[in-house]
Amino acid sequence: MLTMNPHEKIEKAIEIISTAKNRWDYEDKQGALWDAAQKYPKEMVECFYKHPDHQLSIAWCLAHVKNRIVKDFFIKEARNKNQYVRWYAIINLRKNKSQDMIEIFVQALKDRSSLVKGEALKAVKNIKDMRIEKALLHLVNLKSFKKNSPGYYNEAKKLLKFYQHI
Repeated sequence: MLTMNPHEKIEKAIEIISTAKNRWDYEDKQGALWDAAQKYPKEMVECFYKHPDHQLSIAWCLAHVKNRIVKDFFIKEARNKNQYVRWYAIINLRKNKSQDMIEIFVQALKDRSSLVKGEALKAVKNIKDMRIEKALLHLVNLKSFKKNSPGYYNEAKKLLKFYQHI
């Protein structure tokens, strides 16, 4: 019996989700891709670039994998033109509280997408750095942020108070 290599397994998973007829069917069929991300993250990253039509699915599955390959991938993709890929990047990277992540989180706090900003707010909790305070100050002074994202706005205000009392 022939066994498939990792790329073939990922290709098969992508082929399966391509047949989905609706959102629920898609979610049911995404399990194979999820499993592939856990087992073959390096190959999944390669497939991200090979399959532009499936980048969101691949990025979502990778967002829940924690290893160096995926971290490096999401550091690069934190500036992706697609807001959902950026959002998945911050979901993954927020688990890393190291100093090399601070600039990425600061940029995410300045992102156009409220999803990205919201994840960045979660990421910067309990990280003490003046660049974060400056980005939070910018955020709470944006009228559009206060109007369009009141929950995140209140969270940013709380975090800013925390920084101002350090």
